[in-house]
Amino acid sequence: MLDRIRSRVGLGGDSVRGPGSRIPQRHLTRREREHRQRQLLLLFTGVAAFVVVLALAIGAFYQYFWFPRQAVASVDGTEIRRSEYMKVRGYEIRQEFARLSQQVQVAQPDQQPQMQARLAQLQQELAALEDGDVDPNPQTISDMIDDQIVLNNLDDLGISIGDAELDEFILGLFAPVPLTEPTPVPTVEPTAAAWATETSVAFEAGATATVEAQATAAEQTAVAEPTVDPDATPDPDVTPDPATTPDAGETPIPVLTPDAEGTPDPDASPDQPGTPDPDATPDPDADATEIADASPTAEPTETPNAEQAVATSEASYELLEINFLEPADMSRGDFERLIARPALARQRIQEQLAEEVSPRADQAHLAHILVATQEAAQELLDTRLQEEEFADVATEVSVDEQSAVNGGDLGWNTREAYLPEFSEAAFTLEPGETSEPVQTQFGWHIITMIEREEDRPLTIQALNQQKQAVFQTWLDQQREEADIETDVVLPRDQPQAPPGFPPQGPPIGG
Repeated sequence: MLDRIRSRVGLGGDSVRGPGSRIPQRHLTRREREHRQRQLLLLFTGVAAFVVVLALAIGAFYQYFWFPRQAVASVDGTEIRRSEYMKVRGYEIRQEFARLSQQVQVAQPDQQPQMQARLAQLQQELAALEDGDVDPNPQTISDMIDDQIVLNNLDDLGISIGDAELDEFILGLFAPVPLTEPTPVPTVEPTAAAWATETSVAFEAGATATVEAQATAAEQTAVAEPTVDPDATPDPDVTPDPATTPDAGETPIPVLTPDAEGTPDPDASPDQPGTPDPDATPDPDADATEIADASPTAEPTETPNAEQAVATSEASYELLEINFLEPADMSRGDFERLIARPALARQRIQEQLAEEVSPRADQAHLAHILVATQEAAQELLDTRLQEEEFADVATEVSVDEQSAVNGGDLGWNTREAYLPEFSEAAFTLEPGETSEPVQTQFGWHIITMIEREEDRPLTIQALNQQKQAVFQTWLDQQREEADIETDVVLPRDQPQAPPGFPPQGPPIGG
């Protein structure tokens, strides 16, 4: 068999014609052997090239067609594709990067390292996202699932969103003034409005007193400080202020925000027109009127009319396209479908559900003490709270710094404003009663009921919280009923921290 194959391809050897019969083969010349070797080389080269091209084609098909079309989640049969996720996540990263880049420029020196680290993390995630080598962000996937749930329920609520309404909504996102009349919302009762005014006045008075106290303290400090000798030799052991000393190895962070006209240049020289020179010495002979005229005066800005507002909005959207949408490979249709339409749908549903919120509700005026362990809470109940005022003990020992300064006072709130286990214990108390230790994820609480009204007018803040709570309750219910499929571990499915750990925020929910 081997001889037969060799004979047919012309590599010499004998060809078997029959049993015991051999026919001698013609001897190939050198030129013929070289010609056939070239043919074999071309054949092998062609096969190798075909294999390489096929592998590249398969890789490109997977990278640009199959991989982006894979579903990272589905909601009632509607798939959320990876390509959609990559666009939304790329848009979110660039938005966060731009905001953080602006904040880091005015942040305190002790806050800048953390912001710098977050900016570096965003840069790494963006590079990995563009390479397609990154796991989906759980929070982004969760938000996109919620957006799809909202969109899927518009028909059931009798809500429709037309193209014209969507275009108007997008313009309104960037307009300096409202382009349409705001939707009427339930107003708070006069009593609640009066409370809000009293609170604002009290806050303003407190803020004024604080400013005056700080000014007095600053004057006393200035008097007490020694005069600096201009001829003194600098102390070489003094550490320079990091806020004023530039880091030689620091890499400037690019800012993704557009360079709009009128934006101050951080590298501008003090000698630019219109910029006061900090080293300039006032002329003692100058007229006070001339000095006043030379000082820049902020002129009132005229309120733009509807046509000017629309023009400003369109220009702002063009900047959004250049700086955020195009780098994220997001078209106008993608922005409408993935960002604007879900946002408008949420707004419409919230407005419809808000009509059911009453301006009055069962409310309690509570105070609490928060400690880390049940033993510490019980000891306070058995000892100090038997003899001392609740507010004094709360101010001294409560680890909830937000309320401790007010003697543990939490003010008036509805039961929805607190964590469920907190509300369950608090709203069973009568005025003047104090609870046994109550455990939440923030630690152990001792709660006292100061007063309670079952039909008390809601403040503006409480009314808005109620509206948000109604929408969130509706969304949670729809999420439970929806058929959601995803391999991503969503934030709400992750195990919660065990109770009793030190609090990371206020003990009441939003």
